[in-house]
This record gives sequence, C-alpha cells and structure tokens, in this order.
Amino acid sequence: MAAFGQQVTVGTATLIFACVDVDTYKANNYNPTDNPNIFIAGAATDPLPLLLAFPTGTIYLGGSNVSVTGSPHAGAAIIGPYTLAYNAVGGDSLYGIIATGSVIVSILAMRQ
Repeated sequence: MAAFGQQVTVGTATLIFACVDVDTYKANNYNPTDNPNIFIAGAATDPLPLLLAFPTGTIYLGGSNVSVTGSPHAGAAIIGPYTLAYNAVGGDSLYGIIATGSVIVSILAMRQ
C-alpha cells in the first residue's frame, strides 16, 4: 500500500485523525473520499506511522472535548511551524482547536 496525504482545516474542536482496525473501517463503509482523516491502523506491534505538520500559530491538541483554556480539557499547545511523528494503533484519535480563525494541518499516513 502507498502513503496517503490529507489536509484538515481546524477551527473549533475538529477531528484531525482517527485510526480504526480494518474490520471497523469496512463495517462502517469508510473510504478515503468521504472519510479522509480516518485511517486503517496497524496492530499494537505494528503501529501506523503518521507525520503531522502544523502551520505557524498555536493549535491546542487533545480529545474530542479539547478546549483552548480551562480545566480539565485544555489542550496541549503546539506552536508552529512544527512537525510531529506519531505511531498510531487502532482506537487512537486526535482533535485540535485554535483560539480564533482556522488553520490547515497536513497529515501523511503510511500504508494506506
């Protein structure tokens, strides 16, 4: 399989990526056109390599209820430009939010 590149516009709490196993991917009829930021993950012993590129500015990363400020859901602040390598297994997901406006986060997923 080849690599797959995707750009995600992040404003309010936005799903940047989710990784599911191949059976879940097929059962939910996911496909790269309709679900471009849902990827097929590897096994725990063979995680899916992702490369995330963040633009200039600050993006806050966390779970589905990530917020810019405020406990307990304040996201981890990433100040761009920044790249992050991540090894994802099934069930992993990442959300982002910014304080104002929107930014584009680029994702490169291997073995898709």
